[in-house]
Amino acid sequence: MRRLRVMVALGFGWTTAVWAADPGTDSPDRSFVLDTEAKAVIALDAITGKTSGSVQLGGQPDTMFWAAHGERLVVIDPGPGEMTARSGFRPRGRSSIAVIDPTEMKLAGRTEIGWNLEEAFLDPGGDRLVAFCSGYRSQKPGEALPREIYVVDIVQGRVAARANMPRPVASLVLSKDGRTIMAFSPAEEPQEGSFTPAELRFLSVETGELLLELPLNGDPGPPALSHNGHWLYILDPGRRDKKDKIDGNLQVVSTSDGTIQSLIDVGSEPSGLFFDDSSDRVFLLSNGAAGKDEQRGQGELRVIEGALPAATIRVGPSPSFVRISPDRSRLYVLAPGLLTAIKMPALELEWQMALESAEAIVAKGGLITPPKHPYPVDEFAIAPDGRCGFVLYEESNKLQVVDLEKPAPVATVETGRAAVRFAKYLGAVAATAASAAASAYGWSPGDVYTVAPADTSMAIRPDGKYVYVLNTQTEDVTVVDSATARVVAKIGGGGDRLQLLGGGDVLAIPGYSSLHLIDTRAQKALPEIPIDGVLWSLLPSEDGRHVLAVGEKEVICLDSSTGRIVAKARGFRQAGPALFDYPRRPAPELVAQTQPSPQSQPFPRTQPDEQ
Repeated sequence: MRRLRVMVALGFGWTTAVWAADPGTDSPDRSFVLDTEAKAVIALDAITGKTSGSVQLGGQPDTMFWAAHGERLVVIDPGPGEMTARSGFRPRGRSSIAVIDPTEMKLAGRTEIGWNLEEAFLDPGGDRLVAFCSGYRSQKPGEALPREIYVVDIVQGRVAARANMPRPVASLVLSKDGRTIMAFSPAEEPQEGSFTPAELRFLSVETGELLLELPLNGDPGPPALSHNGHWLYILDPGRRDKKDKIDGNLQVVSTSDGTIQSLIDVGSEPSGLFFDDSSDRVFLLSNGAAGKDEQRGQGELRVIEGALPAATIRVGPSPSFVRISPDRSRLYVLAPGLLTAIKMPALELEWQMALESAEAIVAKGGLITPPKHPYPVDEFAIAPDGRCGFVLYEESNKLQVVDLEKPAPVATVETGRAAVRFAKYLGAVAATAASAAASAYGWSPGDVYTVAPADTSMAIRPDGKYVYVLNTQTEDVTVVDSATARVVAKIGGGGDRLQLLGGGDVLAIPGYSSLHLIDTRAQKALPEIPIDGVLWSLLPSEDGRHVLAVGEKEVICLDSSTGRIVAKARGFRQAGPALFDYPRRPAPELVAQTQPSPQSQPFPRTQPDEQ
């Protein structure tokens, strides 16, 4: 199955295309649902559930979002096709962009673009869509279809610019001012032929003209744009040869002139980039340099400011992620068995704590060596007041509560109902015994049955008094008092994720075709809400008072503070993306209008202007 990636700019950054908004009235006015099977967009009154209009589209629409500051709804159809064993998805028709007038509920226009739309960006002004169509590669020249980047003017309903792409494109980045497209092509090493390095191609949004080609070093992954828009960070994770490891590196590219400003060694096995949007710092986790004995087996946190390294701090081996405290006074780095606290903004090591109550061995320099076989940390959350933290472990029923002020572990809590877990183990033992007996008569190969490990996730009530842990192995939620680490309740109901509604009065646990709710004031289950068909998503209004439960055959509007059903709308063939009406607010100004940046400067041309 193909997955189309669509991003939209909301002034402060990028977010997924389907978001919730309220028009600013006392209650949600209208909502819009894309029925992908009926090939139509339906307008609903979210409070009464009544239909107020629909627009028929045709084709195979699968994505919907706002554009032109709420004046238009955009629906994307990636086009028909089928998967092939040799060359991937083979398109049988062009992709298209449908534009809907939401006030009149009529089709304002439809624009065909290229073949196999894979990625699209709405520019910061909300009036233009930048889309990449990957085309089709075939051993038969007559079947090949071009790779192209399109710029579609949403308001005028036309293709404003187009550019052919000679190489595969793994990722697109749109500059903060919306003027430049940066297309990343990964390194290529075909079975026959010469190695082709990775590259960035800079193109004009206005014309599609190629501004610059920039070859990159090594074999890096896709670029990430800094919060201020000045830099692209391109991480090469390095590699492991038969004999030794090769360190990774970070290339920092200026978006103003398309030059590599620095090439920073980042040690071995870097695990990714983490952005601090308020300070424009970038955090990078890795292990120590592969060729240095004194750094081998040590994790490192590297801090990048702009194009230059600002600090390197030793942390636990194989660090996995970072968290910043709510008051921004500390940065926490999580590694297996070890939690490191770093003072902000000074970037000074403050303390380290061994997790899972394992013995800590104090090493030189005040650092702690973690236990040899710790549980891998899966998630770490911080209470709103910053005083305590909650740690979950991979494939484990454990929740550890830690005091971040002392610092010290408080308690380890067993999540999930033990009786349910024991019953499942007994079922697995019985099934294994039955299979072994059948194997003795040649009826069965003698299968061994086991219980799937726990997959846990958590949510914290906004006031920080309670933490909720979903355990998929026992299909329940464990409620823990964060001050005492005492289990308050274990509530059955299943589901696959947690989502706090409104001001946090209700916790939702979406299941396959049902919605489970918990009253977080009384710590009790609310009546289960069955859903007709698959439950796709929960879409909250911006004021938090209502939420849409979008099911396959019906859409239900709920009161977020009570979990009560407000209205139902039925009759959908395949409900999909949904939106609340657009917020009627002043449109966000473009970055280039409010804060001069390097993007406003012209790119050097690849060729001189013709006279």
